[in-house]
Amino acid sequence: QHLLQQHAPDPAHQVDISISQRWHLWASLGRAYVVSADWHAAQLNYTAMLAFARSCIEPIMECEALVCLANVALHQSFDLKTASALLQQALTVAQTSAAPAALAQTEWNLAQSGYYAWDLAESLAHAERAFNLARDQGLAELSARSLYAMAHAQWRLGHWEASKEHALAAYDIYHSHADRAMQCSSLHLLGRAQIHLGDPLAGISSTRAAYDISVEIGHVWATIQSASTLCVGLREIGDYAEAIRFGQAALTQARLKQNPVILLMSLGALGTTLQEALQLNEARIIFRDAQALGDSIALRPYAALVASMHCAVAAMLEKWDEATEWALRALKARDPSSLHLTDWSRCYETEALLRGGYATQAQEDVHRFGDCVASNRRYRIPYLRTLAVLARWEAHYDQALLFLWEALDLASAIGLPGEQWRIAQATGEIYLAQGQQQAAQTAVANAASIVASLSESFADEARRSTFLSSPFIQRLIG
Repeated sequence: QHLLQQHAPDPAHQVDISISQRWHLWASLGRAYVVSADWHAAQLNYTAMLAFARSCIEPIMECEALVCLANVALHQSFDLKTASALLQQALTVAQTSAAPAALAQTEWNLAQSGYYAWDLAESLAHAERAFNLARDQGLAELSARSLYAMAHAQWRLGHWEASKEHALAAYDIYHSHADRAMQCSSLHLLGRAQIHLGDPLAGISSTRAAYDISVEIGHVWATIQSASTLCVGLREIGDYAEAIRFGQAALTQARLKQNPVILLMSLGALGTTLQEALQLNEARIIFRDAQALGDSIALRPYAALVASMHCAVAAMLEKWDEATEWALRALKARDPSSLHLTDWSRCYETEALLRGGYATQAQEDVHRFGDCVASNRRYRIPYLRTLAVLARWEAHYDQALLFLWEALDLASAIGLPGEQWRIAQATGEIYLAQGQQQAAQTAVANAASIVASLSESFADEARRSTFLSSPFIQRLIG
């Protein structure tokens, strides 16, 4: 920063810096501002870089400054309109200059813009083009960033295997270049993919490594995102106290930074964890905040996420009219080709639709859900639970039991106690409906044993009491 400000009129004090050196200094300083989330300073830095590039007729530097300013617009205020205009300028400069490096850089940032606008297919296409151009030019860092952008788009699309593969490839490049900021971002994406593929322990390990690096180097955005993902991973293995702690820390920081997408994801992670831990009134408060934020973003996929969260907690509170209304909203807004975190509680939407008299819509939705799930074993569990809800509704009890047994085997193999006790409880209810008293008692005893173990994870006595006094738990132990 000191060197870049050396425009002193006194030649004796002026520092002679080449164009390439200035470029490197502006890029490095801007990166430091971005890592620390000082968006105003980053904007001033890249604006100066842009003015200098234009004065020297340096199209590649001009492109980089434009795409960096677009990135600032996205993160600082989620200004998609400004970001899009800046990217179009960059694309025009890149195409006019016929500079592959500039074009690759612009394609990468177009991928970023598409990601935030939830135009995921377009985002992935731009990221793939950026990677091919960067690889052909031997641009390792841009190749890694493009792989990371591909992994990000594939995460949103629910293509977890591909996301895992590209996040790992990006990490390998960043590790070889000692880029710790992007190492932790890549590790975070890798951990998220592992969790959603049904390997929570590996996912927690990767994400905790990302979190530790981000805290050490002061990478605020990576800290928020990795803390939110740790919230989800720890919840998966039944460590509710730690999950809530990380979720609350992520949300506190996200509220300070005021990026609506990051804030919505933090609200979703903490809210669904509170829901899983049967802290339902707290979850509803979080979901109301998420709803207000989703309305301000005004993109259908965010509306679908919020509706799914509201539906699940309303169903768990047995507010079925409300749950049905939210299920219908989720159905209308959802992209049926993607998988999301809220799909883990999809069975509540199915039951709400059935109770509301929308049996055909419920059946069609479950069929589309199954097409998306394919071979993903983590998502197969909620899919099997939705199938069991349908079968039980139609009094096909033996078929419902088959679905639940398979789901219970998967949940046990992965190590998901929150899924295990709910599935065991549902199994017991079906046995009871069939008049199989002994089998019902065995299933309920299994569920109660898991619940007792989970209750010990709460360090806060008030939370433990809320958990144990839930109607769900009372039906097991009452």
